[in-house]
Amino acid sequence: MVGERRVITMLFCDLKGSTAAAEKVDPEIWTEIMNGAFERMISPIYKYEGTVPRLMGDAILAFFGAPIAHEDDPQRAIYAALEIQQGLTRYAKTMLIKREVLNLVHESV
Repeated sequence: MVGERRVITMLFCDLKGSTAAAEKVDPEIWTEIMNGAFERMISPIYKYEGTVPRLMGDAILAFFGAPIAHEDDPQRAIYAALEIQQGLTRYAKTMLIKREVLNLVHESV
């Protein structure tokens, strides 16, 4: 078997402050939160035909250019990264609103 050398673009995405946040939440709730975050991180990568070889705790590693190569793989990685940022920003706002509503319900009970 002969190997092949390729130029690829790597995208690494890590959730800032997630370790500290995880310590304040029940594990089941944290799993739900992280699953939602991973959905928003992975979807844009697949949209631009990248590959996700690794999930690492609160981070992902993505490749653009392997196994599928495109001339514009660096741009695809940038587009994916921008969509990830937008998606996670919206998700974070949703989670804050959800938390505030849950706190209000809890306080009124």
